[in-house]
Amino acid sequence: MAEMTHRWAGRWGILFLEMTLIVLSILIAFALDAWWDEQIQRREEGSHLESLRDELIASRSALGEIIQSVQQHGDNVDTLVGLLQSAGSDSVIVSNELLGSVVSWRTSDVSISTLESLSASGNLGIITNPGIRKALIGFPAVVQDVQEDEEIGRDFVEYVLSPALARLGLAGAAYANRLGFNEAGHGGESAIKPTEELIGLLTARQVHISFSKRGLPRISAYMSELITKIDSELQERR
Repeated sequence: MAEMTHRWAGRWGILFLEMTLIVLSILIAFALDAWWDEQIQRREEGSHLESLRDELIASRSALGEIIQSVQQHGDNVDTLVGLLQSAGSDSVIVSNELLGSVVSWRTSDVSISTLESLSASGNLGIITNPGIRKALIGFPAVVQDVQEDEEIGRDFVEYVLSPALARLGLAGAAYANRLGFNEAGHGGESAIKPTEELIGLLTARQVHISFSKRGLPRISAYMSELITKIDSELQERR
């Protein structure tokens, strides 16, 4: 009897050991699967971060050209307003390049395809760094705020200022010298009779350009800060 009891105790011991090994094997398999999934997600997140960084750098560079162009147009409009204000009631001869800057506008089309893709698919949560994720979520609002001001300026030029210039016979000279990036105007000069209406419209144009001159660097600074955060995160992953 004692021998049989001892035999059953041995069998239960073996059975318990086998069950323990099975459970441990399952737990190890789950752990390996979780680890593997985490590695895949980590690599995917790293790939997205690198794409975001590269696109932000490219967009910041393109934005730098826009900022320079807006600054040039703003300086030209300031010069034109100064000439008209100092002329009194006499006509003043001005470069058509100045008129071209009056009707020149550009919206800052800052597009980050990786961010748009992550947002559209609802996968922005793959970015685990809370600071980066928060900055990415807030980025479109920063851009939209500036673009709304740019659109107001664009509509003012096309629907208010241009008709006024046409009534004064200046629209042709202005649009012939409407400058874009690396585009040369047709040059020449025009005689302008200063009026309160014209100076008032040009002053309003100065205000619109000043919005862009303040807003565009704000977008650039936001992108620079975001690039720094992403670089830091990628560095920690190496």
